[in-house]
Amino acid sequence: MADTLKGVSHVLTTALSGSELEAGSGEIITIIGLQVANIHATNAGVLDVKVDRGANDDAYVVKGISIPVADTLSVLQGKIVLEATDKIQMKADAGTTLEANVSYLLQT
Repeated sequence: MADTLKGVSHVLTTALSGSELEAGSGEIITIIGLQVANIHATNAGVLDVKVDRGANDDAYVVKGISIPVADTLSVLQGKIVLEATDKIQMKADAGTTLEANVSYLLQT
């Protein structure tokens, strides 16, 4: 099994339906860091982060949390493990308000 540390960044939209990070077939992703920054000049941003495990096993990590202007929220206290087809989804209440940085370990 190969282990690779990776990172990805996203400007969040108002749609939760898109997957920000998804484990492929035969992959395990361990999210080790998730920071969300408010990049808007004047408005607070409201954040939702959800883990989609398919069927009825979805769970929110945070829902409706406000991030003040020019502030950053570290969303995780621990780790989140994603197995094949699991994904993490994020959304903001307004486009171009929040930007997310995800650090993770990819095992293949």
